Amino acid sequence: MNRLGRALQFFRPDVDRLVVVALLLLLSIGANLLKPWPLALMIDSVLGDRPAPIWLRSLSSSAQKGKLVFLLGLAVLLLHLGQSALSSAQNYLAIQAGLSGLRRVRNEVFACLQRLSLRFHQGTRSGDLIHRAAWDTYAFQTLFQQGLVTSLTAVLSLLLMLGVMWKLNVVLTLVSLTVVPFLLLVISQFARKMTERGLAAQQADSQVTSFVQQSIAALPLIQSYTREEYEESAFTSRTAAAMEKRLSQHGWELVYWLAISVVFAFGTAGLIWFGSHQVLAGRLTVGQLLIFLAYLTQVYEPLNQLSHVGATVANALAGTQRVFEILDTPEEVKDAPNPRPVLSARELATTAPPSSAKKGASPRPLDPRTLIAEGAVEFERVSFCYQKSQPVLHEVSCRIPAGQSAALIGPSGVGKTTLLNLLPRFFDPTDGVVRLDGVDLRELRLKDLRTQIA
Repeated sequence: MNRLGRALQFFRPDVDRLVVVALLLLLSIGANLLKPWPLALMIDSVLGDRPAPIWLRSLSSSAQKGKLVFLLGLAVLLLHLGQSALSSAQNYLAIQAGLSGLRRVRNEVFACLQRLSLRFHQGTRSGDLIHRAAWDTYAFQTLFQQGLVTSLTAVLSLLLMLGVMWKLNVVLTLVSLTVVPFLLLVISQFARKMTERGLAAQQADSQVTSFVQQSIAALPLIQSYTREEYEESAFTSRTAAAMEKRLSQHGWELVYWLAISVVFAFGTAGLIWFGSHQVLAGRLTVGQLLIFLAYLTQVYEPLNQLSHVGATVANALAGTQRVFEILDTPEEVKDAPNPRPVLSARELATTAPPSSAKKGASPRPLDPRTLIAEGAVEFERVSFCYQKSQPVLHEVSCRIPAGQSAALIGPSGVGKTTLLNLLPRFFDPTDGVVRLDGVDLRELRLKDLRTQIA
């Protein structure tokens, strides 16, 4: 529930649109509730001998029955058309809100990936990150559409229809509700297993995406060493694993839906049996039974939607978990609580007013802690390792005065690039200090620091 609530936070900016969605939803449910009534009136009062309601008595005579049939048929048509139009408008606005939330999630994930350090990116398969940012984020839209909109529609429809059914016949309403405990039992038994298998399937798919990305990047090397067959074999094993995981996930879903269908079948059979006996006993008219059966179908439809929501939400929650793993990754390299600004001498000149400015104008205020960068770089006993117990740099010390050039020379793998990556703080040293003009880089505003580095 915590993850679901956190996922739905991305849709809060669309609250105005959601109010309209709720209003259209109520109108659509109301029209849906009225749909079987014209047909019931036609069966009982036109084709049967039951007296028509008071407001239709003037049309219940034999001479007026043709007109009554026309009006009832027209009412059926208008109710169906109106309900379809309201439902379509409500679904369009809900889909629009869902896509807006999906866009926000993707934007935040991309911004987070931009902030995370190179250590994170070097330790994570880029194909997996692509899959999470591009495909797993769809889980948020699914949670919104299925976990919120569909669930709300189903619950409201269920409550309103049960209220009408209760007024028509208490016994048959209670009979129809006997399926609910069994339905909840099925959902509770299958939900965790479907979530686990959905997560495993998504991870297997991300491995396929990652392998494709890596193979394309290394294609010249693969072709140079004629490793095509080996790579194809490795890819085939990953697609086979992904197929097995998806098959396991869908297999559990099919068993789940089969169990739901069995529960509904017993409920429907029991209700028809009780209803038929009540009609034979004269406690229910054929038209009322028709309304009841129409509502029964509509009651079981929300219950069926809610049962499917369980499977859909379980799968979507697995996707949100993979996205939140990125968003919850701590930033290894970030600004200190109160970082010092950094300016170059050229940028400092732009803080003064232009010569054409009014006499007596003062320059824009400058933070007294601002470092005016000249370019003196110092590494003091710097050590660094990408992985523990595997140092790349060990107590490296050197100083390069401002305005001078220097070359780092050495064979591949000795740490030249790593040493340079410490200067714009792509990483922070494991031990030691890197200074710019005598100031520890960790004290400086990160964006300002990187702006000064070509």
